[in-house]
Amino acid sequence: MQKKIILLIACLSVFFETIDVSAVNLAIPSLQREWHSAADYFDWIQSIYVLFYGGFLLLGGRLSDKLGRRRIYITGSGIFLLASLAAFFATSLSFLLVCRAAQGVGAAFAIPAAISIISNLYDDATEVNRGLGIFGAFAAIGFASGLVFGAVIVSSLGWKWIFGLNVFIITPIILLALKIIPADKKTLRQEDSDFWGGALLTLVLLLLTFTIHASGSKTQQVLLLPALALAVLFFVLFRYFEKRNATPLFNTDLFKNNGIISSNLTGVLMGASFMSYISLLSIYVQQVVSLSLIETGLLLFPFSILSAAVSKWWLPLLQKRWSLKAVVNIGLAFMTLSGLLLAICSRQYHWGWLLLSVLFNNGLSMAIAYPSITALSVHYANPEDHGMAAGLQATSYSAGCGMGIAFVWTVIRIWYTGDALFSAGAMGLGAILCALLSLLSILVNTVVNNRRLPVQM
Repeated sequence: MQKKIILLIACLSVFFETIDVSAVNLAIPSLQREWHSAADYFDWIQSIYVLFYGGFLLLGGRLSDKLGRRRIYITGSGIFLLASLAAFFATSLSFLLVCRAAQGVGAAFAIPAAISIISNLYDDATEVNRGLGIFGAFAAIGFASGLVFGAVIVSSLGWKWIFGLNVFIITPIILLALKIIPADKKTLRQEDSDFWGGALLTLVLLLLTFTIHASGSKTQQVLLLPALALAVLFFVLFRYFEKRNATPLFNTDLFKNNGIISSNLTGVLMGASFMSYISLLSIYVQQVVSLSLIETGLLLFPFSILSAAVSKWWLPLLQKRWSLKAVVNIGLAFMTLSGLLLAICSRQYHWGWLLLSVLFNNGLSMAIAYPSITALSVHYANPEDHGMAAGLQATSYSAGCGMGIAFVWTVIRIWYTGDALFSAGAMGLGAILCALLSLLSILVNTVVNNRRLPVQM
């Protein structure tokens, strides 16, 4: 019974994180109307979150292994809570972006700690995969809940209460964790935590994303080369400090295995495709199809609930029948089809095409692919490196999310400007790019690592 309670507490971390992500996606049009400056930089509201999330995930994974999973889980949840409270009082886009960055840091500590808790909770690999599947189901439930509650809250109370809701969700989670999860032994000195490694990696990701964003803006192109040069400089500094650090941010031996390499490259492309699709879909149904905020939430809600059911019941059956690598490709195939269907829908709207696209993406693709790619990455790592492997995998996914949004919207801005930026044609172009990104991820997952894996992990 205690293991089930600990599993529940660990899964609740991804629950509140995905609630926030989905609700903020729906609130972006409202933020654009309130802050006119957000019209040109709205993609940063999500990008800065996932980039700080990805940049500090390696540090979060390392700290969870060395300072204790319970300690880092609670610390990360507390940071997310305080950042959400600050975002509630935001009066400008710049301050909100700072709060979103802090939220990303909090999630970067809590999520890999939670995955490490699950990975070390069971001795049997099948049970670990089952636990990660339940973790994925909670992510889907959180995403679905955020769609409905976010729509209702933004419509009735305003966008600020999206962040206010986090306070009421996270507080009892922290109290439960303090009471139920056993304390871990401290094995790492505070000075060995390599905070600067995480900070430098985050700066590299931010600058790379900015270069993508600037390449499509005539007013920012003058900053393109300086930003790229700084990204290279910070990466060199990152490598320099990692070599000098007795306890570097990540174990470079992880990259000696083709499975680790392929799973992380696949995660980058998967994140780029999925998060860009969600960004496009939210704007498409509100700006092009003219659905209300609540109608948008109700449209997406059933498919996200289906995603939870898929993670809970169908995913374990797939993992028993095929290897994890093959199961990842099944999820990515659904993601590719969803992008193509949205592109078709943008050319000639039909509710059937739209529902089928959302079914493949929100209902099936991530419920199958994300838990499987996480399990695959953890599978290749030693038990003492599970948190680090999970953090590295999530870093790759999050980096893909941030840079993918920037890439897709940069390409759209090259061809569409002004009011046409949110037209059906612009959304169709973005959907095609999403399909190409997910198709490329299938090729990487298949070709980069061609080792045959056993059916059960």
